[in-house]
Amino acid sequence: MSGLRGRRGVLAVVLAAVCTTTAALALGPARPAASPDPECADAFPRLVLAGDAGFEGLVVCSDSAGTGTLIRNESAAVWSVDSDASVHLLPLAERARSFTDLVDGAQSFIPSGAAGLIGQPVERLGLRVDPRLTVAQLAHDQIIATLARKNGPAPAALDPRPSVARRALLVCLVATLSNVGNARVALSSGDPAGVLAEAAKAVDSQGRTFCGGLWLEAKFNANLPSGYQTTFTSDIVGWDRNVQFAARANAAAEVYLRLHVAGAG
Repeated sequence: MSGLRGRRGVLAVVLAAVCTTTAALALGPARPAASPDPECADAFPRLVLAGDAGFEGLVVCSDSAGTGTLIRNESAAVWSVDSDASVHLLPLAERARSFTDLVDGAQSFIPSGAAGLIGQPVERLGLRVDPRLTVAQLAHDQIIATLARKNGPAPAALDPRPSVARRALLVCLVATLSNVGNARVALSSGDPAGVLAEAAKAVDSQGRTFCGGLWLEAKFNANLPSGYQTTFTSDIVGWDRNVQFAARANAAAEVYLRLHVAGAG
């Protein structure tokens, strides 16, 4: 367990090193509602921001008293919440929970594919696309997808309990992000998936690394046939040509860039 905690600390350092600021999204007043808006929940019936209004997939709702806020993030980006109150994430899907567990610090963001509650009125909140966390979640999810091929050890990597597969995920994620550089530049590059692909390729470019060793050990422990016990270097080939990965990365970049172009906040 101490090893995983230490590696999470390394991830925090890597994320801090590429931390960049971005424009804030200004939230307007909630719409009066006699009954819950279809995009909102019963306890948060007043729609503030619709999922198709400018930032597709981001839904913001207020409770009837205007004292609490529900944010549902179905966009490809990670949204950071500026607030005096912490974010209480609702039960997470497996990949979002895995990513969130790897990020140290007080909960102040809502990952892609998650929803959160904040005990503050919408007027006291600021929403920002966090480029460093967005790039990190893109890399995390693509590494998981790569581990899942040919019945690989993705389930063990997603499980928060210590395991070789979980360590491989974290170590390879840290190593990849260390090669990305500035997250803002990566999202503005026009090819964020390609940037992440090149960053992953650089991990083992100088020969066997800690990431590469753990990757092979995780596959060995999963009792995969010898032909499926392939290296990190060989497994990441094709990231830059993966249509689904490119589409998601481009969607995240579009949200990030749109916020800047709009000059919100």
